[in-house]
Amino acid sequence: MAISDQQGDLYKSLIQAVTSSFSASDFCRHLVHSVLDSHEATAALICRLSLDSNFAEVGSYGLGVDGLQTQLTSVFDTSPLALAVRKHQTVFSETGTEMAIPLEQSGLLAGGLLITFEQPRAQEDLPNLLVDSLQIAGGHFIDKGRGTQSRAASHVPSPVQIQTELTPRQLQILGYLDQPLTYSQIGRLLHLSESLVKQESGRVFRFLDVNTRKDAVAVGLARELIHREQ
Repeated sequence: MAISDQQGDLYKSLIQAVTSSFSASDFCRHLVHSVLDSHEATAALICRLSLDSNFAEVGSYGLGVDGLQTQLTSVFDTSPLALAVRKHQTVFSETGTEMAIPLEQSGLLAGGLLITFEQPRAQEDLPNLLVDSLQIAGGHFIDKGRGTQSRAASHVPSPVQIQTELTPRQLQILGYLDQPLTYSQIGRLLHLSESLVKQESGRVFRFLDVNTRKDAVAVGLARELIHREQ
């Protein structure tokens, strides 16, 4: 089966995401900002299936993670995540904006990968080989929670790599994250492309050391980086 240049770039970005990620949250960030950027992914979450048949978050990233976390209940629930694990196949939500992929370790079901999209998606929108690759790659990070960063800790960035404060544009985006706006809507308000808004949002998340939109706003308010009108 021939692979187009676009598909080739997609798989290269997935390989890079796996090799450059130190934790499940790192991998989720790469999925949102590089691997699935063209598919308008907004958030990703990896979870582990516990012995009591419940789901436990391993790592997550993006705008909308809070909504994904509501699926972390039981494997016997009716959520896309629970259905994907029980049926051992990829499942989309009724709205088409959430995709759940079952994850394996050593041939056994071990958890799931949840991804949200800004626009509804269907199974045929994503190449089967890509979904299969996401399943394999996601399984690799089930045991790599936020604290698994020995390689990252051994790498000390040079001073020029350390961001000491948010830029005016990043502060503007952080302020808009406190409003019920999508990436594209924020982009239109700031006359920026959706892709650039996603990239800048990622830099804001990393600077504030958070993984969700809700946490970014909370930290921004606590540090008085943004303010709400009374």
